[in-house]
Amino acid sequence: MRAAFDVNAASWGFTPLVNHRWPIRRDKCFFKAYFVEADLPVRFNRPVTGPKTNPVTFAMHFGSGF
Repeated sequence: MRAAFDVNAASWGFTPLVNHRWPIRRDKCFFKAYFVEADLPVRFNRPVTGPKTNPVTFAMHFGSGF
C-alpha cells in the first residue's frame, strides 16, 4: 500500500499493490527473477474551484529483476 499526495495540487489518495516473482534458476544469469505486479491507483481530487473527481486506474507491470 502506498500513500499519494500530489505537490501543488488538491489531490491525495492511495495505491494498493500486489506482486509475485518467479526465480530464474541459472547460476551465471544477470537477471535473478521474473515478476508481475498489479496496482490500482485511487485519487481524490478536491480543487477549490471546479468539480470534485475520484479517478481510479488499473495497471499491470511485467519484467525481470537483477
